[in-house]
Amino acid sequence: MLMRITRACFDIVFPPSKDMLLVRRAPLHALNPFITPRAVGNVVALLPFQEPLVRACIHEAKFHHNTKAIKMLGLALHAYLTQQERPVVLIPIPLSRARLRERGYNQVEVVIKEALTNLPDCTLINNVLVRIKHTTPQTKLPKEKRRENVAGAFKIREEKVSKLRGTHIILIDDVVTTGTTMNTARSTIAQCSPASLTCLALAH
Repeated sequence: MLMRITRACFDIVFPPSKDMLLVRRAPLHALNPFITPRAVGNVVALLPFQEPLVRACIHEAKFHHNTKAIKMLGLALHAYLTQQERPVVLIPIPLSRARLRERGYNQVEVVIKEALTNLPDCTLINNVLVRIKHTTPQTKLPKEKRRENVAGAFKIREEKVSKLRGTHIILIDDVVTTGTTMNTARSTIAQCSPASLTCLALAH
């Protein structure tokens, strides 16, 4: 009761956004019925971004470190990963140093960590792919400018290459639009000669 009163008072002072309210009112597994993996070019998209709750979770996880949104996305990713029939290495698309300092976290990495519960054959490796170019967010650019924006944006830590050679990799981002960022990162990771390389976006 006290918690409800405290939250009500807090909401009066700091009115919650529509996205925050959607996440707050949803059950933890509410995204799972929307899991519909489909190909977007070379990328597998897990959830439909046009679904309001999916969009709310992506925004809340990305911009506000909303722990419930992260948990919900993690549960959806977990459901997908349980279908893997072999050990896989999970690599999040990295942020630039500037954006990581600004935000304080990589939302894709924290979602992956949330998803890894009881998945012993899935391993997160977050220090192999590095973003060396601070780029304009792709959503702010016209389609014809996006490839130029991310050209040369990534590199591999040479001392980590042996960790990936011959492994099955899933490269993960939160949202795919044209797939330009993911394809650029994919080309960089391919230098490590993995046994397979899947590009996965939480939403499209």
